[in-house]
Amino acid sequence: MGTADPDKGRMTILNISDEDVRGGNVAHLVNLLTEISSTPKDAKRLRGRLVLGFPSFDADPRPNYQIPEIRAFMRALDAGVPHAPYFFVQDPSLGFIQLYLLALTDGVADGSGAIMPADYLATLTAKARTIREFCHRIFDEPEDTVEGLVLSLPTAIAMQIPKLRKEVLRAMRPVLEALRKDLASGGEAVAAGVTSEQAKAFRDGILDRAAALSGIMRSTTTGGDLEFLDSVLAAI
Repeated sequence: MGTADPDKGRMTILNISDEDVRGGNVAHLVNLLTEISSTPKDAKRLRGRLVLGFPSFDADPRPNYQIPEIRAFMRALDAGVPHAPYFFVQDPSLGFIQLYLLALTDGVADGSGAIMPADYLATLTAKARTIREFCHRIFDEPEDTVEGLVLSLPTAIAMQIPKLRKEVLRAMRPVLEALRKDLASGGEAVAAGVTSEQAKAFRDGILDRAAALSGIMRSTTTGGDLEFLDSVLAAI
């Protein structure tokens, strides 16, 4: 009988310095992930746990994938470690996989916010192929990570594909349930190092995505976000 992995499910947040982002310095991160990738046991331990933070850009109103410095950093990282998404947190509610793929996708940096489905899907397909090849090399199953790529579809694209819209909602269920529990207790849990404003923006982003995918408007529920969450969870 195997032993439980105490690190399973634990998220590792790696904040990138302003100097490294603006200078496109990915050497340390590339070396780190390359070294970890060379040992299957270590790679599997970090699988689906990593999130990169860019705190120096928190005040920038643009989505991170439209900020040239972050786009350039992500592309340099991808060039050095093409299978990097294997290590990223897959939860579609967090949106990090989506950020990464959008940063690699041409045509979304013009400030319009428009995302061409075909371009995004082409990027996703290429990364899924790379992930499968890496998993084959380290004798791991790729399906969970590939599913995470698919579930990262931007809301506007997922809404065009009913089957995927339902799958994304189902994948969001654990986060929605945790958020409902927090609201029901009257609390507003805030992770260490995260301001209340950032936490509210994160919650609103999750709720707005759930509203768009479920077709249930937050403003139509008289009981506020708690009743809204009950309605969405009942519909999943």
